[in-house]
Amino acid sequence: FDRLQAEIAVAEQWFEVGSMLVSTESTIRYVSERRQFGKRLADFQTVQTAVAEMAVACEEAKASATLAALALDAATSDAQIRRAFAGGQLRLGRLCEQVASSAVQLHGGMGVSEELPIAAHYRQSIAFRSRNATAQSARKIMADAVIASGQFATSAIMGEFE
Repeated sequence: FDRLQAEIAVAEQWFEVGSMLVSTESTIRYVSERRQFGKRLADFQTVQTAVAEMAVACEEAKASATLAALALDAATSDAQIRRAFAGGQLRLGRLCEQVASSAVQLHGGMGVSEELPIAAHYRQSIAFRSRNATAQSARKIMADAVIASGQFATSAIMGEFE
């Protein structure tokens, strides 16, 4: 994996963050307009909780993509390059799945229907995860990079391990 491939992977992470943000905004609009049992969906506490969790996941995804970009920018070795983008991939894989599945559920399962724009973001999430963010491959890249760097033998708090 070279620097250019890592930069492409980090750029895709940002693309997925954007898709997650649009999914969340679209879901907020949908639950604010849709009525069930004479009330807006947004008035139900479980819906509020789900939307809040989506928003938190988006913020975490932005932070993860930012850290990946900063780490990649500072990387000077192949191991650091691989570790920089793999950390973002691993985190974003879980987060985009959470946001995408919540969006589909809050759209009453219709999030996979071509009739709703949310379907494109759901498919984007699936594509991102299958291309870039499989947990197993990201974990392996992270583990190999940590072993190659020798950083597993030291701790910022505990010092050198014996």
